[in-house]
Amino acid sequence: MLSCRCLRLNRHLTRALPPRAPSVVQAMTTAQSMTRACFCPVTGVSISSQQDGGNIEVLDMQQLSSVQLRITPEPFCHTDGRSHFQWFSFQVAGARHQPLAWTIVNAGEVHYAYFAPYSWERHTQLVARTQLHPEVTHRVIGHTLEGRPLDLLQVGSEGEGKKKVWVIARQHPGETMAEFFMEGLLQRLTDCSDPVAHALLTGCVFYTIPNMCPDGSVRGHLRTNAAGANLNRCTLHPSTIALTLTRPYTTPTFTLTKADQ
Repeated sequence: MLSCRCLRLNRHLTRALPPRAPSVVQAMTTAQSMTRACFCPVTGVSISSQQDGGNIEVLDMQQLSSVQLRITPEPFCHTDGRSHFQWFSFQVAGARHQPLAWTIVNAGEVHYAYFAPYSWERHTQLVARTQLHPEVTHRVIGHTLEGRPLDLLQVGSEGEGKKKVWVIARQHPGETMAEFFMEGLLQRLTDCSDPVAHALLTGCVFYTIPNMCPDGSVRGHLRTNAAGANLNRCTLHPSTIALTLTRPYTTPTFTLTKADQ
């Protein structure tokens, strides 16, 4: 089963198609004449968006080489003055070893990705913004094979009895959701009005690495760096230089490595 998600669409989209009569293949429809699930008895292929969070309409799938799909627009938003539609998610079953091509007829541009992208530009902006906070210290603990910095953001001050908390993200560079998590964590920890953050920083110091594999992130890798090393399997044997630079902050009380959960 294949699940596809749209991450960004050009908002200058083509006009919606006029109403059309359902084909024989379009056997399963909703009360609103919206085909959310479709099965082709000739090919044995089915397309469905009936799962939680699903969004796609099947207009025509009589020929697998030219499947016609349509994103279901959201209800009209009066505050924005328009009906939004950007997200789609659907499942395809029974298509193994069968060429399949589809067209989303009411979208002008579609971007596909395994996870929502988190760019290197956004990473550098996160580092630049966060290090301005008085409780944050920025250190470059090393450089990658391609010369990119390994950024460490220390939140809170060291002190006797304070617990050391390490939070590391994107050892697998394709797990972009981990850096979205890091962005939220850093925003919370640096919120001066947040009593929970204040309590945490009273008893802990945080050492955060938002992106442990910059080269793999920029290259579009899922699991490895520029040399093909899986950093999530190198924890016990890290770079000697990086280890030397982080030695004053080692022996953590707690370590969290964020993946794609």
